[in-house]
Amino acid sequence: HHKNVHSYLFHLNLMTLGESLLLLCFFSMKRHAEQVLSEVLTGSLIVPTMKTEKIRREKQMNKTLIAYFSATHTTEHLAKKLANVVQGDLFEIVPVKRYTEEDLNWNDENSRSSIEMKDPACRPAIASTLNNMEEYDTVFVGFPIWWYEAPRIIQTFLESYDWKEKCILPFATSGGSGMGKTVSILKNSCPHGEIMEGRRFFASTSEKELAKWIEEIKEKREGKK
Repeated sequence: HHKNVHSYLFHLNLMTLGESLLLLCFFSMKRHAEQVLSEVLTGSLIVPTMKTEKIRREKQMNKTLIAYFSATHTTEHLAKKLANVVQGDLFEIVPVKRYTEEDLNWNDENSRSSIEMKDPACRPAIASTLNNMEEYDTVFVGFPIWWYEAPRIIQTFLESYDWKEKCILPFATSGGSGMGKTVSILKNSCPHGEIMEGRRFFASTSEKELAKWIEEIKEKREGKK
């Protein structure tokens, strides 16, 4: 008889424990559901959807880069002004072996720069690589004009990345030399990118003048769409 009573009480306790656990689970789930509903209503919870993910990706992609090579800091100064105008990121194209004053002597046909510019296949090595190029959809590429062209290291840079669905905008510094066939030469180094006509600037070019150029570019791009 005592055994039956103990057995009954044991089963009763198990049932009570089970019911208690079920009630705890219920109230916990209810509280969580109320919290989620509250966050959705207040806008503090952003439910990830395909649309929001696409917007996030597009926002991440819609970035501007100003990549530049500057042997004497002239192009660097202009690149920094341009970065202020377009609110873009800066990346310096640094050669593994930097150019000395003797290297840049264009009067000496045996100087390093003279030898490089005579050889269309020359590709001077670059010291570092940009690891997040896929994030940028617009890339300004700056350089000084050497012998009416971009220095060969610019071709090294362009041939190092995938330019599919990217817009490339060359800009150059020069005291007088024009850009010559620069753009058509550079097109061969990035056949999958959209390379636009570049522009040569004086080192003293103001941010206001650069902003005007950017507006002209926007109008051209809009006209193409």
